[in-house]
Amino acid sequence: MTDLDRGKMPDSKWFWALLLLAMLVVVVVWFANPLGSMKQPPAGMPASQSTPVDPAEAASPTVPLTLPKTPG
Repeated sequence: MTDLDRGKMPDSKWFWALLLLAMLVVVVVWFANPLGSMKQPPAGMPASQSTPVDPAEAASPTVPLTLPKTPG
């Protein structure tokens, strides 16, 4: 049986160490910019408008609502 030199790492340990380091780099890059660069709309383009709402219609409920009276 041969005596192993304790000062040297086997090649497989270097492989796993480099693989772990590469995965760490990928995770850091992924979380630094997960969705990529977001494009802003051009300055001259107006934002889309919401649907017009009649204030009288918005104030009244569309479904009749009756709640039971409870003590408390």
